[in-house]
Amino acid sequence: MTKELKLLQVSIQESEKSTEYSTTQTAIDSLQTLNVKYGLPILDMLKIINKKLADSVSVGKDDPHVYFFAKRNRNSVSFRINEGKRAIRFELPLENGQLETLRLQLA
Repeated sequence: MTKELKLLQVSIQESEKSTEYSTTQTAIDSLQTLNVKYGLPILDMLKIINKKLADSVSVGKDDPHVYFFAKRNRNSVSFRINEGKRAIRFELPLENGQLETLRLQLA
């Protein structure tokens, strides 16, 4: 049985914008790295989105400059990570409970 590979669109902007594609797992790995590297409460932010307590959340630090923003849309959750001059954006479709899966994988 062949497992279907689902890709996410990822935008990386440094001096020029480029578009790449990513798996859901790569997006989750990026969030885990940000959570550990900068000690930002990414899991708490996702709990707020998952419980529908807010449509968008953000958290950041000045030194070193890092910023995380997440917004729940009708069928997806959009994430933006800014590290210095580098910005990464991706969108996770909310099909088959993927937000809950994401939350559990970050736990």
